[in-house]
Amino acid sequence: MTDPELAAARARAAAARDQLRAVIREVEARLRPASLASDAIESIKRKSGEVAVDAVEAVRERPIAASAIVAGIGALIGARLFHRKSKRPKSGRRKSRQGDAS
Repeated sequence: MTDPELAAARARAAAARDQLRAVIREVEARLRPASLASDAIESIKRKSGEVAVDAVEAVRERPIAASAIVAGIGALIGARLFHRKSKRPKSGRRKSRQGDAS
């Protein structure tokens, strides 16, 4: 190898090392917990926005079906609340247990 070839090879090696160091710094930055959390939050925001748009489109395409679903969910919630209230004692006091002296 001649001196110019050796100098060119050393220059290429130095450039490759610099490029590798830059890649390592970038990977380290991406793997920091704060960066990972930020990326995850951005991904969730983007996905939730897509889901919301899809939901709006579905309601626009099938308003009657969407209304029926909402009514059904409301009925289930109302039935659970009604059932929960009907199980409570009316006097406001707790029922005594059989082993308790009342």
